[in-house]
Amino acid sequence: MKELEVKLSESLSNFRAIDSLIQESYNNIQRNTRRAQRATQTSVPHINGELDESMNVLSDLADTLPTIQSQLAQVRVVYDSGRQKFRQKPLSQNLVGLTLNSMNVGDA
Repeated sequence: MKELEVKLSESLSNFRAIDSLIQESYNNIQRNTRRAQRATQTSVPHINGELDESMNVLSDLADTLPTIQSQLAQVRVVYDSGRQKFRQKPLSQNLVGLTLNSMNVGDA
């Protein structure tokens, strides 16, 4: 009878430990569920709003990109033209022009 009582006591102790672990796991699941619901209610709408705003900005940028590319091409043409003119002048004229331009004195 004593042996049965020890086994029963041990089994009851194991049951309480298992019950405690199950209860702790259940509480963690409930806490995580509440966190997920809160995130769904607050973070997701915020993220969607930011995504919409980003899409609008990207759309605006896509609309202005051709204009910027055209302006860049024009600047490149002017720059290349100036570089070609610079290369065609004798070195002494280029140095005088650079010196005068750096001192803000007249045109080269």
